[in-house]
Amino acid sequence: MFSQARIMFLMITVLMILTSCKKNRNDDVIPELKDVFENAFMIGTALNHRQIYGEDRNGIGLVKSHFNSITPENVTKWGPINPRPG
Repeated sequence: MFSQARIMFLMITVLMILTSCKKNRNDDVIPELKDVFENAFMIGTALNHRQIYGEDRNGIGLVKSHFNSITPENVTKWGPINPRPG
C-alpha cells in the first residue's frame, strides 16, 4: 500500500504537471494549493523564525495564499523554550 506521504507527493506532482502544461485563461491567476485540495485534506507548512515574526514578507504572503495549516519549524525546540534544565 502507498503511504499518505507518497500519495500526497504524487497528487501534488500531478497537479504541478497539469497546471504547467495548459495555458490558463488568465495567465496571472494561479490556483491556491489549499483551495485545490480543500475537499481532500489540509495543506500545511512549517514556519521559520523570520516568517513567524513578520521579517520575511515574501514567504508569509506565500504561506497565507497557499496553506491552511501551519506549525513552527525550529522555534519551539526545547533549547529556546527552556535553556536551563530543571
